[in-house]
Amino acid sequence: MYRRFLAIILLIGCSSCMSGIAGIAAEATAGDDDSRSGAFTSHGLGGGFWYMSEEGQPATNEEFRGSIGLDYKVGGTFADQFSFHFNFCVSFNDFDEISHGYEWLFRDNDWRLLKLTLGFPLIFLMPFAGSYTVTGPGFTYYFSADRPSGYIDFGFGFSGFLRPSDREYLVGVGFMAGGGFDFTDMFGLGLRLLWTPAKLMSFWKETSNHVVSLMMMMNFNL
Repeated sequence: MYRRFLAIILLIGCSSCMSGIAGIAAEATAGDDDSRSGAFTSHGLGGGFWYMSEEGQPATNEEFRGSIGLDYKVGGTFADQFSFHFNFCVSFNDFDEISHGYEWLFRDNDWRLLKLTLGFPLIFLMPFAGSYTVTGPGFTYYFSADRPSGYIDFGFGFSGFLRPSDREYLVGVGFMAGGGFDFTDMFGLGLRLLWTPAKLMSFWKETSNHVVSLMMMMNFNL
């Protein structure tokens, strides 16, 4: 039941994004501006894989699975080829954990006051119970001042991996990197790599885990 509910929520979100692709691409093509300079926001949606391993441990402790990715950037571009921005990148990968979260949310025998108070926001926040995030500043270089153009980007910041049912709360310093192609001033495709080395993923508990996520993203620039 809860997995069906989760699937419905994800499908609604994905269909809402996909339904605007044709209109966005058509509008961008008609009104493309040669200048890239100025403030911008970018929303990314895609999918790929997530991987976590423990150094020096048996292979059975390694985890590899598919993921759904969201990417949000807000910043500014100057000289038409450089941008600085703030990134929020998330990889939803533990769908069993998310399912358990919705099961807890709709169970009526514990934390009733919290659920009544924050019930609606929790419906949208629950997927983060099975997520890997990296949040912080980033930099992008565009190979050409004109579009279409390829680009590369990188960044770093706070990273977190949440798995409440296993009492797994890993935080540390993570890195973002990627590259892709801007077809118009409003639409592009690219790769997003998130990585937290084992030595930097140990702020709250001793661990040798390192985490990697690689996703193909559709980017919508506003």
